[in-house]
This record gives sequence, C-alpha cells and structure tokens, in this order.
Amino acid sequence: MKNVLIYPAGTEIGLEIFRALKFQKDFKVYGANTYVDHSQYVFDHLLYAPDIYKERDSACEVIKAIIQELHIDFVFPTHDQVIYELSKENIPQVILPDAETAEICRSKHLTYGTFAGIIEVPKVFDKETQKIEFPVFAKPDKGQGSRGTFKVTNQNEYSRITDELILEYLPGPEYTVDCFTDRHGKLRFVSPRIRSRISNGISAKTEIIDHDKERIFTIAFFINKNLKLRGQWFFQVKERDSGELVLMEIAARAAGSSCLTRARGVNLPLLTLYDR
Repeated sequence: MKNVLIYPAGTEIGLEIFRALKFQKDFKVYGANTYVDHSQYVFDHLLYAPDIYKERDSACEVIKAIIQELHIDFVFPTHDQVIYELSKENIPQVILPDAETAEICRSKHLTYGTFAGIIEVPKVFDKETQKIEFPVFAKPDKGQGSRGTFKVTNQNEYSRITDELILEYLPGPEYTVDCFTDRHGKLRFVSPRIRSRISNGISAKTEIIDHDKERIFTIAFFINKNLKLRGQWFFQVKERDSGELVLMEIAARAAGSSCLTRARGVNLPLLTLYDR
C-alpha cells in the first residue's frame, strides 16, 4: 500500500482527489491543511501545515517532515501557488511538472507569451501605449478561481485597473478540458466540457461536449508538445465572436469539476498515481 498526501486538503480539488482515491485498496490517503474547513469532516487523517502564501519556508519544511514521518509516497498539490512553490524544492514525492512548466502555468503573461503564434491566445493591451477597445477583461497575472477579475466597459471602470492584465473580452462559451499525459510524454486523454454556470471560479454546472473535439484536441496536442506535463492536467478556452477558441489558462493539476470525468469512468487522480 502507498501513502498519499493531499495538500491543501480542503480545496474543492483536494476533496475531489480524496473522493477519487478513498475506496482504492492500493492507497492510504492523508490530508494537510492550513485552515479549519470541511476537510475535517472528510479525512480520517488530517494534519496541519502553515499557509504557503504567508510562511513559504515553514510550509515547505512541514511538508517535508510529514513526508518523512508518515512515509508518504506521493503528494498531490491542489493549488496553483502550492505547485509553483513546491516546484522550486527538491521533493521527489510531489506530483509536479518541471519548474519551468510550473512557472509558465502560474503566469498568464508567460502562458500567452509561450503560445503566441502556436495557438490562439487573448490580445493583451498595453495600458500605457495602446488605445483600449471596450469592453476588455482585467485579470491578475497570477490569479485563480476568478478572483480579482472583472469586465471593463467604460473609462470610469477602466480607472479601477492597477497591475492586472488587460485582455480582449471574449463573449462566447467557456470550456474546461481535462487531459492526461503519461510518463513518456504521450497525450492519452482529452475530454472537453462546457462551463455553463460558474461559482467561485469552479464549474457549478458542466457537461461533456461532443462538438469542436478536433479543434480542442489540436490545442491540447500543442500544449502537451510545448510543456513538460505529466499525469492529470487541464486547460480552459473561450470563444471569440468569430467562433475561434482562445486559450485562457493551463494548470498542472486536477480541475475543480473533474468529478464529471471520473463519474463517466476515467479516474484521473488514480491514473496519475499508477503512472508514477
């Protein structure tokens, strides 16, 4: 039996990974969390770890100590910042991309710069030199869960922008694409679903789509070709008025509503562990 640590345990991603593994006979699941939340009612084995945002070094040392004490074989990081910070550490048990891929995925600016000319990315406006074509969309370079994002429709709203990225506004449907890459770098699974209703950055209503699969698979292929991803990951795209699919973000982790993919018979967290 292998020991698995989920950190942070209380995110929706952490809870989904727990649900995906809790009945698997090959794994014993532990959680580590910073705050008191719903995870205390879910996990049989829950430990404390400092907030990696506020106490990075302490948090990393505690995770290393938990790994050693409990003989942890695999660590699932469930937050983009945790992935970014732990990618700088030499902890072989953590399920991570390489440091360069983690940095690209953490920054929208780097993501769009990496894939410009390869796949469609949003137009990024320079606040100082370019005339703004309203509406636009403002979002933090290193944000998640839709925090700090807002639509800008006029000059008065535009004055609220500080250091956010200023992007073209994409009015069409938005899709999350669950993916799996094996240890040889081969893209094995691509499953797109529409984000019909979003709450706190997570799809509260989502369904698998059958249209646009060829276009979406092409985007997945080029992302996988240009980044060093392994195991479960996802990306999000949104449509322009013209119908073009535009890359919004890439994440080297489980998506918030990937439970739908699991319910349809593909357990991506479990596949990730077996691949490791």
